[in-house]
Amino acid sequence: MKTNKLALSIFAATAIAASASASAADMYIDLGTNVYDDTVVLPNGTITTGGAFDADTTTATFTEFGFSQLLATSVYDLSSGPVGVGTTFYDTNSAADFASLGIPTSGVALDGVTNVALTTPNAGQIDVDNLSPLTDTDDVEGFGNTWKLTTDYYLNGMITAGGPQYTSGTFTINFESLISPTTFVALEGSLTGSSITAGNLDLFFDITSAADNFLYIASANGDFVDVNDIIASGGSPKLSLDTNVNPPVPTADQLLAVNGDSAVRQTTLDGTFAVNVPAPSSIAIFGAGLLALAGLRRKAK
Repeated sequence: MKTNKLALSIFAATAIAASASASAADMYIDLGTNVYDDTVVLPNGTITTGGAFDADTTTATFTEFGFSQLLATSVYDLSSGPVGVGTTFYDTNSAADFASLGIPTSGVALDGVTNVALTTPNAGQIDVDNLSPLTDTDDVEGFGNTWKLTTDYYLNGMITAGGPQYTSGTFTINFESLISPTTFVALEGSLTGSSITAGNLDLFFDITSAADNFLYIASANGDFVDVNDIIASGGSPKLSLDTNVNPPVPTADQLLAVNGDSAVRQTTLDGTFAVNVPAPSSIAIFGAGLLALAGLRRKAK
């Protein structure tokens, strides 16, 4: 009986460790060059030198990427009936998807009364707005002035009794220089799940790729490690996105029918996303639990 209790205790500790949420990490960006923080792009588009300059090529540490007025476009499948529980949908900000849907367009919503106009996102509606809690006067190495970060996503989901649940998809953060043609994928994540409470939506991703020597996150011992190196060594850094959707399930006055069997809702989102790392203590407890259980099984035999 004691053996069973001990096994149960270890199993409980193992389960708790396995389900523990990852802890958010401090991070910084390394641009690898000073060209961005000693260059200023004036409002009229003129590029000049003489901006804020320091000797390093890295931003100050921050904890979250922030966004506001991010255009969210959801496309609902009407082939099996009106939008409701069981309806599948996808969210996108892809230019190719907008073109295939015929957006921009306008017309009367599914309520038969409300006029709805759909649009393609402008530059500000795909951008990361800030490296929170940094401000323009902090060490941001020209962020928002000489370079920026943009988002690109395609997410699949289904409406359930509890609201929208996301099942698969990708979320990408891109680097874009404002003083040269330089662009590259900074981070890409694969969706692992979602949760929604009232209007608060959380999306969870495994980071599957990262630009080399670009984003560094704090490790358990306080050292900063390149996210690309973490992935290369078999690690699994996480990305979590926190935003609000109101209402979570679209109403008829928000939906415009397109392409015969689809309806589209557009809204704007504010929120943050953070890079996370699995808690080492949780991994250690999980491993210890498995070893202890294996020992108990051998003893029982």
